[in-house]
Amino acid sequence: MFDNTGTYKNGNKGLKRVLGYNVEEIHRLNSGDFFDRKDQDLITKVIGHAINYGQSSTEADLVSRDGRRTLFYFTGRRVVIHGEPHIVGMGLDITEKRKSEEAIQKSQEMLMDILNSIPQAIGWKGMDGTFLGCNSVFAKCVGAKTPKEVVGHSNFQLGGLSEE
Repeated sequence: MFDNTGTYKNGNKGLKRVLGYNVEEIHRLNSGDFFDRKDQDLITKVIGHAINYGQSSTEADLVSRDGRRTLFYFTGRRVVIHGEPHIVGMGLDITEKRKSEEAIQKSQEMLMDILNSIPQAIGWKGMDGTFLGCNSVFAKCVGAKTPKEVVGHSNFQLGGLSEE
């Protein structure tokens, strides 16, 4: 929990463990001190948004005492304590999630590179009969500029292609 100036007021053991500071040290620091300089303006805006509008969220690298960076998803809500606005928030380490998303993205890009190197037209559909994807040869065959233009369309919408 932080007050409207970003001063730490209270937290759980997990925050202290991730940051590597003891309670007294954390109380002397501002919320912006826990983030990379490149993210400090963002964090200030997110805290201001939560104070002014009731809630906010963002992703940013939390920087521990030893300089280790951990990607977190943060969400905060405004609460009023003794007439003063505070932010009660939580952070979720999303480092592994981000790594998984990047690995999936790379695999998809590699698969599309392979499919686009094949001279035959290749397309695939979902259970509803609309295209989920295709290679660039297929896209050109149906008059689309890119494979993305084919996604979500049926054969009928693409000029009545045969179902084969």
